[in-house]
Amino acid sequence: MAAREPTLTPLGKATASPAVRRALLLWAIGHTKSPTAADDLVHKTLVRGYEHELSGKRVWKEPIDPEELYGYLGAVMGGFVRNQWRTDGRQPTRVDKPEEEPSQRPSTEDAMIEHQDAAVRDRCMAELRQSVAADPRRVLQQAVLDAPAKGIERPQDLAKAIGVDVTKIYQARKLLAEHARRILDRLTAKETS
Repeated sequence: MAAREPTLTPLGKATASPAVRRALLLWAIGHTKSPTAADDLVHKTLVRGYEHELSGKRVWKEPIDPEELYGYLGAVMGGFVRNQWRTDGRQPTRVDKPEEEPSQRPSTEDAMIEHQDAAVRDRCMAELRQSVAADPRRVLQQAVLDAPAKGIERPQDLAKAIGVDVTKIYQARKLLAEHARRILDRLTAKETS
């Protein structure tokens, strides 16, 4: 008996594309800053998408519109990211916190490294904002950088607010991420030399 080829669902066919997988991985790296965590986030996103499709919660018509696909998967991924942020932020802080035992305190070296990382991150963001503000061709990138301060989190909402196609927002985010990576690489190279 010959083995049958597995039939893919519409979402399965759409996400089998290397371009889609790469885009998801880049988004995830932008959220997690870690390739391993990004890989896990992409996997969770796809599994949730397949679960929704197989349960009938989300029905796809072929061919799937790329804008709709990226919007949906981005929303699923964003949900996971926001849930993680909420979880991480639930550590209660007490005003009457007792003094830590010496063994529980971070070492001076760890504290310096953490402070140094935060300083490099801050310098990277300042340089990124400065270079974007200096170039009038980067209006969309400026809008992406300013969106969180205006309470706009989702690319779809930003696209609607400024009247552009959401793919333009994703392109601007990608360019910003690449530019930030170059700045960060340069800054960390200065720190280590």
